[in-house]
Parts: sequence; C-alpha cells; structure tokens
Amino acid sequence: MLCVQGIMAQKNYTISGTIHDSKTGEVMIGAAVIVKDNPEIGTVTNAYGFFSLSVPEGKYTFAIHYTGYDEVDTTIDLRQNVKLNIEISEKLMQLHT
Repeated sequence: MLCVQGIMAQKNYTISGTIHDSKTGEVMIGAAVIVKDNPEIGTVTNAYGFFSLSVPEGKYTFAIHYTGYDEVDTTIDLRQNVKLNIEISEKLMQLHT
C-alpha cells in the first residue's frame, strides 16, 4: 500500500494601497515599497500612486522610500489580503551657515 502525504503550500497574500504626500494629498508616482528583511522583494507605485505586492503568509516590515521624503516603515502580520493608504512627509533639511 502506498501512502502519499500532501505538502501544504504556504499561502500568498497581497498587500496593496496608495501612497500620498501627507501635506498636499498628491499621489506619489515611483515610490518604492520593499520588504525590509529581504530588499529583493518589492515594487514601485504606478502613475496613480498605487502598489500591489504578493508575498507568502507571515510577519513583514515594509519600507516605503521616495527621494526627498522620510522613510516610512510599517510592520504587518500578513494572514489575509491587506489594503493600505500611506502618507509620507517631506524631509526637513537644515542649511548650516
């Protein structure tokens, strides 16, 4: 008698959303969204500031980067599809005289 055991594949879930400027509400085109523990996994926002990323179930810290803006990190225990609206703020730069 042959016994076959099925291997449970890890489920993938999608994290998606839109990235906006916190002051103007303008969508951020080309903002990077990466998995902080594995920077090879990531995406960039489209012309509408929208991103979508599918990853296996688990806890992740996502980093949002955009030139001239503060990095935003958000940690999510991904056990279902998640939709986010993220606001990012311009970096304050001080000039020293």
